[in-house]
Amino acid sequence: MRQSLSHDVETFEIGLGGDEEFAGRSGHDLREWWQIRRVIRDFKPDVVHFHIPALFMVLYVRLFTRLPIVRSWHTPTGGKEYLKNKLIRLLVGSSCYYLPVSGRTWEGLRKRNPNIKGEVFYNPIRINQSFLRRGGGLGIIGLIGRFADQKDWSSFVDICNKIIGMNSATGKAELAEVAGLSHLKCLGVGVTEGEALAKFGEAAKIVDWQGPQPNGREWIGKMDVFVLTSKHEEMPTVVLEALAERTAICGFIPEGGMSEILSFSTGPLKEVFIKNRDTSRLAEIVMSLLKDEAKRNAVIEDGWQILTNHFDAEKNCRTQLMDVYRRMMK
Repeated sequence: MRQSLSHDVETFEIGLGGDEEFAGRSGHDLREWWQIRRVIRDFKPDVVHFHIPALFMVLYVRLFTRLPIVRSWHTPTGGKEYLKNKLIRLLVGSSCYYLPVSGRTWEGLRKRNPNIKGEVFYNPIRINQSFLRRGGGLGIIGLIGRFADQKDWSSFVDICNKIIGMNSATGKAELAEVAGLSHLKCLGVGVTEGEALAKFGEAAKIVDWQGPQPNGREWIGKMDVFVLTSKHEEMPTVVLEALAERTAICGFIPEGGMSEILSFSTGPLKEVFIKNRDTSRLAEIVMSLLKDEAKRNAVIEDGWQILTNHFDAEKNCRTQLMDVYRRMMK
Protein backbone atom coordinates (compact mmCIF):
# COMPACT_ATOMS: atom_id res chain seq x y z
CA MET A 1 0.00 0.00 0.00
CA ARG A 2 2.81 2.41 0.87
CA GLN A 3 4.32 2.06 -2.63
CA SER A 4 1.04 3.30 -4.08
CA LEU A 5 0.92 6.57 -2.13
CA SER A 6 2.23 9.82 -3.61
CA HIS A 7 6.01 10.19 -3.52
CA ASP A 8 5.78 13.24 -1.23
CA VAL A 9 4.16 11.15 1.54
CA GLU A 10 6.69 9.88 4.08
CA THR A 11 6.04 6.48 5.59
CA PHE A 12 7.69 4.15 8.06
CA GLU A 13 6.54 0.55 8.16
CA ILE A 14 7.00 -2.00 10.92
CA GLY A 15 6.49 -5.58 9.84
CA LEU A 16 7.46 -8.18 7.27
CA GLY A 17 8.95 -6.47 4.24
CA GLY A 18 8.82 -3.05 5.91
CA ASP A 19 11.51 -0.70 7.10
CA GLU A 20 12.18 -3.05 10.00
CA GLU A 21 10.85 -6.34 11.28
CA PHE A 22 8.64 -6.68 14.35
CA ALA A 23 10.66 -6.41 17.52
CA GLY A 24 8.66 -9.14 19.25
CA ARG A 25 7.54 -12.60 18.31
CA SER A 26 3.85 -11.75 18.66
CA GLY A 27 1.50 -8.86 19.35
CA HIS A 28 1.63 -9.81 23.02
CA ASP A 29 5.40 -9.29 23.23
CA LEU A 30 6.40 -6.36 25.44
CA ARG A 31 9.20 -5.45 23.00
CA GLU A 32 6.50 -4.07 20.68
CA TRP A 33 5.93 -1.30 23.25
CA TRP A 34 9.53 -0.06 23.04
CA GLN A 35 9.62 -0.40 19.26
CA ILE A 36 6.58 1.80 18.60
CA ARG A 37 7.83 4.25 21.24
CA ARG A 38 11.13 4.66 19.41
CA VAL A 39 9.52 4.92 15.95
CA ILE A 40 7.07 7.61 17.07
CA ARG A 41 9.83 9.54 18.81
CA ASP A 42 12.20 9.46 15.80
CA PHE A 43 9.83 9.42 12.82
CA LYS A 44 7.12 11.72 14.28
CA PRO A 45 4.14 10.44 12.27
CA ASP A 46 0.90 12.37 11.80
CA VAL A 47 -1.25 9.23 11.53
CA VAL A 48 -0.77 5.65 12.73
CA HIS A 49 -2.27 3.03 10.42
CA PHE A 50 -2.59 -0.49 11.84
CA HIS A 51 -3.13 -3.38 9.46
CA ILE A 52 -2.73 -6.15 12.03
CA PRO A 53 -2.64 -4.31 15.36
CA ALA A 54 -0.16 -5.43 18.00
CA LEU A 55 -1.59 -5.11 21.49
CA PHE A 56 1.31 -3.27 23.13
CA MET A 57 1.70 -0.92 20.14
CA VAL A 58 -1.94 0.07 20.36
CA LEU A 59 -1.64 0.51 24.10
CA TYR A 60 1.36 2.83 23.78
CA VAL A 61 -0.21 4.97 21.04
CA ARG A 62 -3.42 5.39 23.01
CA LEU A 63 -1.83 6.12 26.40
CA PHE A 64 1.10 8.32 25.40
CA THR A 65 0.14 10.10 22.17
CA ARG A 66 -2.81 11.92 20.69
CA LEU A 67 -2.18 10.57 17.20
CA PRO A 68 -5.20 9.59 15.08
CA ILE A 69 -5.50 5.86 14.45
CA VAL A 70 -6.64 4.18 11.24
CA ARG A 71 -7.23 0.44 11.30
CA SER A 72 -7.66 -1.85 8.31
CA TRP A 73 -9.86 -4.88 8.90
CA HIS A 74 -9.26 -8.04 6.86
CA THR A 75 -10.74 -10.78 9.05
CA PRO A 76 -14.29 -12.18 9.24
CA THR A 77 -16.81 -10.31 11.39
CA GLY A 78 -19.76 -12.68 11.26
CA GLY A 79 -18.91 -14.82 14.27
CA LYS A 80 -17.99 -14.21 17.87
CA GLU A 81 -15.57 -11.36 18.55
CA TYR A 82 -12.22 -12.54 19.85
CA LEU A 83 -11.06 -11.20 23.21
CA LYS A 84 -7.95 -9.63 21.66
CA ASN A 85 -10.00 -7.73 19.08
CA LYS A 86 -12.46 -6.60 21.73
CA LEU A 87 -9.63 -5.36 23.95
CA ILE A 88 -7.95 -3.49 21.08
CA ARG A 89 -11.29 -1.95 20.09
CA LEU A 90 -11.75 -0.66 23.62
CA LEU A 91 -8.20 0.72 23.65
CA VAL A 92 -8.45 2.62 20.37
CA GLY A 93 -11.83 4.02 21.38
CA SER A 94 -14.11 6.18 19.27
CA SER A 95 -11.20 8.10 17.73
CA CYS A 96 -10.20 5.11 15.58
CA TYR A 97 -11.31 5.06 11.94
CA TYR A 98 -11.92 1.59 10.49
CA LEU A 99 -11.25 0.52 6.89
CA PRO A 100 -12.95 -2.86 6.33
CA VAL A 101 -12.05 -4.54 3.04
CA SER A 102 -15.62 -5.26 1.93
CA GLY A 103 -19.19 -4.17 2.52
CA ARG A 104 -19.93 -7.53 4.15
CA THR A 105 -17.04 -7.00 6.59
CA TRP A 106 -18.28 -3.48 7.38
CA GLU A 107 -21.79 -4.73 8.06
CA GLY A 108 -20.42 -7.23 10.57
CA LEU A 109 -18.32 -4.60 12.31
CA ARG A 110 -21.24 -2.22 12.65
CA LYS A 111 -23.49 -4.98 13.90
CA ARG A 112 -21.05 -5.64 16.74
CA ASN A 113 -20.26 -1.97 17.34
CA PRO A 114 -22.97 0.39 16.01
CA ASN A 115 -21.07 3.55 16.98
CA ILE A 116 -17.75 2.91 15.25
CA LYS A 117 -16.60 5.17 12.42
CA GLY A 118 -15.18 4.11 9.11
CA GLU A 119 -15.81 3.21 5.48
CA VAL A 120 -15.16 0.37 3.07
CA PHE A 121 -11.70 0.48 1.53
CA TYR A 122 -11.22 -2.39 -0.89
CA ASN A 123 -7.98 -4.29 -0.52
CA PRO A 124 -6.47 -3.15 -3.87
CA ILE A 125 -3.44 -4.46 -5.76
CA ARG A 126 -0.72 -2.81 -7.82
CA ILE A 127 -1.71 -3.51 -11.40
CA ASN A 128 1.64 -2.39 -12.79
CA GLN A 129 3.30 -5.24 -10.90
CA SER A 130 1.60 -7.77 -13.16
CA PHE A 131 3.62 -10.63 -14.61
CA LEU A 132 1.28 -10.52 -17.62
CA ARG A 133 0.15 -14.02 -18.31
CA ARG A 134 2.69 -16.25 -20.01
CA GLY A 135 0.58 -19.36 -19.66
CA GLY A 136 0.51 -21.48 -22.52
CA GLY A 137 -1.40 -24.09 -24.31
CA LEU A 138 -4.90 -23.70 -23.01
CA GLY A 139 -4.50 -26.61 -20.69
CA ILE A 140 -3.56 -25.49 -17.18
CA ILE A 141 -6.26 -25.40 -14.52
CA GLY A 142 -5.19 -24.20 -11.10
CA LEU A 143 -5.83 -23.11 -7.57
CA ILE A 144 -3.51 -21.44 -5.08
CA GLY A 145 -3.91 -21.11 -1.33
CA ARG A 146 -2.96 -22.47 2.05
CA PHE A 147 -4.05 -25.93 3.14
CA ALA A 148 -7.14 -24.89 5.11
CA ASP A 149 -10.77 -25.98 5.22
CA GLN A 150 -11.79 -22.48 4.09
CA LYS A 151 -10.11 -23.03 0.69
CA ASP A 152 -12.05 -26.28 0.08
CA TRP A 153 -9.30 -28.17 -1.70
CA SER A 154 -11.51 -31.25 -1.71
CA SER A 155 -13.83 -29.58 -4.22
CA PHE A 156 -10.86 -28.64 -6.40
CA VAL A 157 -9.61 -32.24 -6.35
CA ASP A 158 -13.10 -33.46 -7.25
CA ILE A 159 -13.37 -30.96 -10.14
CA CYS A 160 -9.97 -32.02 -11.48
CA ASN A 161 -10.99 -35.68 -11.37
CA LYS A 162 -14.22 -34.89 -13.16
CA ILE A 163 -12.30 -33.05 -15.88
CA ILE A 164 -9.20 -35.16 -16.49
CA GLY A 165 -9.70 -38.27 -14.39
CA MET A 166 -11.85 -41.35 -14.55
CA ASN A 167 -15.33 -41.65 -13.12
CA SER A 168 -14.97 -44.12 -10.26
CA ALA A 169 -18.60 -45.22 -10.62
CA THR A 170 -18.64 -45.86 -14.38
CA GLY A 171 -14.95 -46.35 -15.15
CA LYS A 172 -15.37 -44.03 -18.14
CA ALA A 173 -13.18 -41.09 -19.12
CA GLU A 174 -14.46 -37.73 -17.95
CA LEU A 175 -15.06 -34.39 -19.70
CA ALA A 176 -11.59 -33.67 -21.07
CA GLU A 177 -11.22 -37.02 -22.81
CA VAL A 178 -14.67 -36.74 -24.34
CA ALA A 179 -13.91 -33.21 -25.57
CA GLY A 180 -10.55 -34.20 -27.03
CA LEU A 181 -8.61 -32.15 -24.46
CA SER A 182 -6.69 -34.96 -22.77
CA HIS A 183 -3.56 -32.76 -22.49
CA LEU A 184 -5.02 -30.75 -19.61
CA LYS A 185 -3.09 -30.31 -16.36
CA CYS A 186 -4.19 -29.31 -12.84
CA LEU A 187 -1.89 -27.28 -10.58
CA GLY A 188 -2.32 -27.07 -6.82
CA VAL A 189 -0.03 -24.34 -5.49
CA GLY A 190 0.59 -23.90 -1.78
CA VAL A 191 -0.04 -27.51 -0.77
CA THR A 192 2.44 -30.40 -0.69
CA GLU A 193 1.67 -33.72 -2.31
CA GLY A 194 2.07 -35.45 1.06
CA GLU A 195 -0.58 -33.25 2.68
CA ALA A 196 -2.97 -33.79 -0.20
CA LEU A 197 -2.53 -37.57 -0.37
CA ALA A 198 -2.99 -37.88 3.38
CA LYS A 199 -6.24 -35.92 3.17
CA PHE A 200 -7.76 -36.99 -0.17
CA GLY A 201 -6.12 -40.32 -0.91
CA GLU A 202 -5.71 -41.60 -4.48
CA ALA A 203 -7.97 -38.85 -5.84
CA ALA A 204 -5.22 -36.29 -5.10
CA LYS A 205 -2.85 -37.90 -7.61
CA ILE A 206 -4.64 -36.24 -10.51
CA VAL A 207 -3.28 -32.84 -9.33
CA ASP A 208 0.29 -31.63 -9.81
CA TRP A 209 1.00 -30.35 -6.27
CA GLN A 210 3.58 -27.57 -6.19
CA GLY A 211 3.85 -26.90 -2.45
CA PRO A 212 4.44 -23.41 -0.97
CA GLN A 213 5.87 -20.94 -3.50
CA PRO A 214 7.55 -17.54 -2.95
CA ASN A 215 5.39 -15.79 -5.54
CA GLY A 216 1.90 -17.16 -5.99
CA ARG A 217 0.90 -14.43 -8.42
CA GLU A 218 3.54 -15.58 -10.88
CA TRP A 219 2.03 -19.06 -10.77
CA ILE A 220 -1.42 -17.64 -11.44
CA GLY A 221 0.03 -16.11 -14.59
CA LYS A 222 0.93 -19.59 -15.81
CA MET A 223 -2.65 -20.83 -15.50
CA ASP A 224 -5.29 -20.76 -18.22
CA VAL A 225 -8.24 -21.05 -15.82
CA PHE A 226 -8.13 -20.28 -12.09
CA VAL A 227 -10.81 -22.11 -10.10
CA LEU A 228 -11.98 -20.45 -6.86
CA THR A 229 -13.47 -22.97 -4.44
CA SER A 230 -13.23 -20.99 -1.16
CA LYS A 231 -16.07 -21.15 1.35
CA HIS A 232 -15.54 -17.59 2.58
CA GLU A 233 -13.24 -14.69 1.65
CA GLU A 234 -13.48 -11.17 3.07
CA MET A 235 -11.96 -9.75 -0.13
CA PRO A 236 -10.08 -12.39 -2.14
CA THR A 237 -6.76 -10.87 -3.22
CA VAL A 238 -6.02 -14.01 -5.21
CA VAL A 239 -9.00 -13.20 -7.45
CA LEU A 240 -7.70 -9.69 -8.08
CA GLU A 241 -4.28 -11.14 -8.91
CA ALA A 242 -5.88 -13.47 -11.45
CA LEU A 243 -7.67 -10.51 -13.04
CA ALA A 244 -4.36 -8.61 -13.17
CA GLU A 245 -2.59 -11.54 -14.81
CA ARG A 246 -5.42 -11.75 -17.34
CA THR A 247 -6.11 -15.34 -16.36
CA ALA A 248 -9.69 -16.52 -16.83
CA ILE A 249 -11.39 -17.29 -13.52
CA CYS A 250 -14.52 -19.10 -12.40
CA GLY A 251 -15.76 -20.71 -9.22
CA PHE A 252 -18.19 -20.88 -6.35
CA ILE A 253 -19.35 -17.60 -4.78
CA PRO A 254 -17.88 -17.63 -1.27
CA GLU A 255 -19.34 -15.70 1.63
CA GLY A 256 -17.80 -12.24 1.87
CA GLY A 257 -16.53 -9.72 -0.66
CA MET A 258 -16.58 -11.82 -3.85
CA SER A 259 -20.20 -10.85 -4.44
CA GLU A 260 -19.07 -7.20 -4.50
CA ILE A 261 -16.47 -7.95 -7.17
CA LEU A 262 -19.17 -9.65 -9.22
CA SER A 263 -21.52 -6.70 -8.75
CA PHE A 264 -19.17 -4.69 -10.99
CA SER A 265 -19.37 -7.30 -13.76
CA THR A 266 -20.98 -6.42 -17.08
CA GLY A 267 -22.03 -10.05 -17.41
CA PRO A 268 -19.29 -12.50 -18.47
CA LEU A 269 -17.53 -12.90 -15.12
CA LYS A 270 -20.80 -13.08 -13.22
CA GLU A 271 -21.97 -15.90 -15.46
CA VAL A 272 -19.08 -18.24 -14.56
CA PHE A 273 -19.57 -18.05 -10.78
CA ILE A 274 -22.26 -20.14 -9.11
CA LYS A 275 -23.85 -20.07 -5.64
CA ASN A 276 -24.58 -23.78 -5.46
CA ARG A 277 -21.41 -25.69 -4.60
CA ASP A 278 -21.93 -28.20 -7.40
CA THR A 279 -18.57 -29.56 -8.56
CA SER A 280 -20.07 -31.19 -11.66
CA ARG A 281 -21.52 -27.87 -12.81
CA LEU A 282 -18.28 -26.02 -12.11
CA ALA A 283 -16.30 -28.65 -14.03
CA GLU A 284 -18.54 -27.96 -17.02
CA ILE A 285 -17.90 -24.22 -16.69
CA VAL A 286 -14.13 -24.81 -16.63
CA MET A 287 -14.39 -26.89 -19.78
CA SER A 288 -16.48 -24.25 -21.53
CA LEU A 289 -13.82 -21.62 -20.81
CA LEU A 290 -11.07 -23.87 -22.17
CA LYS A 291 -12.98 -24.76 -25.33
CA ASP A 292 -14.55 -21.37 -26.15
CA GLU A 293 -11.90 -18.71 -26.78
CA ALA A 294 -14.46 -15.92 -27.21
CA LYS A 295 -16.08 -16.74 -23.86
CA ARG A 296 -12.69 -16.98 -22.17
CA ASN A 297 -11.59 -13.60 -23.55
CA ALA A 298 -14.88 -12.01 -22.54
CA VAL A 299 -14.36 -13.16 -18.94
CA ILE A 300 -10.78 -11.85 -18.98
CA GLU A 301 -11.79 -8.43 -20.35
CA ASP A 302 -14.69 -8.11 -17.92
CA GLY A 303 -12.33 -8.88 -15.07
CA TRP A 304 -9.82 -6.33 -16.34
CA GLN A 305 -12.37 -3.50 -16.35
CA ILE A 306 -13.45 -4.44 -12.82
CA LEU A 307 -9.85 -4.39 -11.64
CA THR A 308 -8.86 -1.07 -13.24
CA ASN A 309 -12.05 0.72 -12.28
CA HIS A 310 -12.34 -0.41 -8.65
CA PHE A 311 -9.20 -2.15 -7.33
CA ASP A 312 -6.25 -0.16 -8.65
CA ALA A 313 -3.98 0.43 -5.63
CA GLU A 314 -2.33 3.60 -6.94
CA LYS A 315 -5.64 5.23 -7.76
CA ASN A 316 -7.40 4.14 -4.56
CA CYS A 317 -4.52 5.00 -2.23
CA ARG A 318 -3.84 8.42 -3.76
CA THR A 319 -7.50 9.41 -3.63
CA GLN A 320 -9.64 7.64 -1.02
CA LEU A 321 -6.90 6.62 1.42
CA MET A 322 -5.18 10.00 1.34
CA ASP A 323 -8.53 11.67 1.91
CA VAL A 324 -9.02 9.49 5.03
CA TYR A 325 -5.59 10.49 6.34
CA ARG A 326 -6.27 14.21 5.76
CA ARG A 327 -9.60 14.04 7.56
CA MET A 328 -8.05 12.19 10.49
CA MET A 329 -5.26 14.75 10.81
CA LYS A 330 -7.82 17.51 11.17
